[in-house]
Amino acid sequence: MTKRPAMTAYHPLVSGLHFALMLLITMLTLHPLLLLSSLLFASVNGCLYYGRGFIKRGIYLGLSVGAYAVCIYPLFNHNGTTPLFYLNHMAVTSEAVTYGITMTILLITVFFWCEVGRAILDSERLLYLVGRIFPSLALMLSMSFRFLPLLRQRFLSIQAAQRGMGRRSESLSFFMRCSLLVKEISTLLSQTLEISAASSISMENRGYGVTKRTTYSRFTFRKSDGILCLIFLALSLPILFLIITGGFQVNFFPDRTLPSLTPVKITAWLLSCLLALFPALTEGIHRKRN
Repeated sequence: MTKRPAMTAYHPLVSGLHFALMLLITMLTLHPLLLLSSLLFASVNGCLYYGRGFIKRGIYLGLSVGAYAVCIYPLFNHNGTTPLFYLNHMAVTSEAVTYGITMTILLITVFFWCEVGRAILDSERLLYLVGRIFPSLALMLSMSFRFLPLLRQRFLSIQAAQRGMGRRSESLSFFMRCSLLVKEISTLLSQTLEISAASSISMENRGYGVTKRTTYSRFTFRKSDGILCLIFLALSLPILFLIITGGFQVNFFPDRTLPSLTPVKITAWLLSCLLALFPALTEGIHRKRN
């Protein structure tokens, strides 16, 4: 991600509300229509922010999660009425496989939306949203978001140093590579602990946690931000109401049952699609103007 997303032009409350609503809609239902549409729109938003490599990461995650959810889970859950085959006199049912596939799609979709949220909610915006209510949690989350990329950069620099000294080459055996990897991880952990101790001492010397601290914010909640929040709520409340009241309830066991799609449900779904597409529409308009 080289450019700042267009969603960052709005107040953090707008981005945070959109992110929270999309997570709610995705995690509260297992209906295939809602999950697949949410996955599609999360993929579109992620590609706009991160490029084509975003889909590649999702495929790797899907293969790793799907290996458990599709291949291993049905071997332990034998509920269902449609056996595919028998293993040790235990039925592997079609319902269990379908449930595993659905859970895989759900986890990938949540991961995609979290990546989209990470693009539009940086550490400063996240600290603004939850800093006054949960200051310790906000500090921990902001430090974690910053810590992971730094950890990766340090590990790459350690590997580059080993390669520069001639210790890392393609001719090394598998056991030598494993031994070298253990040494690199040990160096990374030692360096990280030293930096963390220095940061802790620096915060203590600056008086963090001694008295009630003040906060500074450069964000201003404008009238347009309030209108956007109302629009988000209007687009999401119908689908959330139908989900909570069981309008999109899906049963996998003992038999698969899908609720019928009525005009009211289709309308609510289309409104949620507009909500999910808002970051992509904003990004497209911003790029066209610039």
